[in-house]
Amino acid sequence: MFKQIQSAIIWTYIYKFRKFLLQILVVIVLFFFVEYFYRDIVEYLTISGHKDKIFYLLLAKWAIFMLLISFLSVRLYTILKKTKKPPNPRKLSKKEIAKLAQQIIEAKKR
Repeated sequence: MFKQIQSAIIWTYIYKFRKFLLQILVVIVLFFFVEYFYRDIVEYLTISGHKDKIFYLLLAKWAIFMLLISFLSVRLYTILKKTKKPPNPRKLSKKEIAKLAQQIIEAKKR
């Protein structure tokens, strides 16, 4: 029974955060594409003798990586900000409690 509850909780969170999980998957795929193209271009520049441009290519690669990581960080921050619990309701005074109790009693009499 515990495994069923655990599975239900996991699937609930997956369903709740499905958009964010999809964005994480897209960013991971983009990481692999950027790395693949980086290695391909470095190989081309090495063969063609333009090794001085590899540094700029490396900077561009890491700039793209940092943009993707910052995008995920901002998305995570907004998701966590939305899921915060509301603040505690204000405490009622004794007069307000008595008034509410009286209203409930009168409603029950009807």
